[in-house]
Amino acid sequence: MAEDIAKYPERFREMEPLSMADHEVASDELEQYVKQLGFISILLVGQLSESLDR
Repeated sequence: MAEDIAKYPERFREMEPLSMADHEVASDELEQYVKQLGFISILLVGQLSESLDR
């Protein structure tokens, strides 16, 4: 699949599922996905049990 995405970068982009079970871990993973891997989107998985606004 990565090869197909590389052929058409304007049509397909990376999307990583991000578990919200532990929002501290999710925050660290999100930073890695964006800053190190260049992802532009995520898929939130799970439910939020509390507000993430601090």
